[in-house]
Amino acid sequence: MFPLCYNKKLICGDFEKCPSARFSTPHFVLLRLLTSPDARRWAAGYKHSAYALCLLTVTKEKSMKLLTQEILKKLPPIYANAEKELNETKVIAKFFYPAGAATWYATEFDPEERKFFGFVNLGDDDMAELGYFSLAELEDFRSSKFPYFRIERDKFWNPETFLADVVNFKVR
Repeated sequence: MFPLCYNKKLICGDFEKCPSARFSTPHFVLLRLLTSPDARRWAAGYKHSAYALCLLTVTKEKSMKLLTQEILKKLPPIYANAEKELNETKVIAKFFYPAGAATWYATEFDPEERKFFGFVNLGDDDMAELGYFSLAELEDFRSSKFPYFRIERDKFWNPETFLADVVNFKVR
């Protein structure tokens, strides 16, 4: 188990400053689990370290924005890559489910219909395929087993990655 930091100076609500900034939704689970006074006293006994998880004072509604303006500017319209080879098509964004193996790689986007085109792997490499997926469905997804986990955008994804590398499982 990681030590938990409950230092008020670190409870800022800024995911960029948090040591566990790669995922935003686990914070909601930690907040949910550590709401009793005993748990807060226990967490306050640990000093901050590089391995600490910060407890952020955010609500369930403050989740990661899947489609930023920066990504939207980079995403070409649907069918823009239709004539290109896989090794010429760039994967601009990667989305994933932190409590499972599902991953979505976006290469194109239609802002009117709010749908992507790209590569989808729902955990079975043999069944992974190119196709369309909806931004609304990604944003609204909730698992009955883990209701506080949401689909996340990989903040460290390299938008210069080619679709051929993703389809051939060279890059995950």
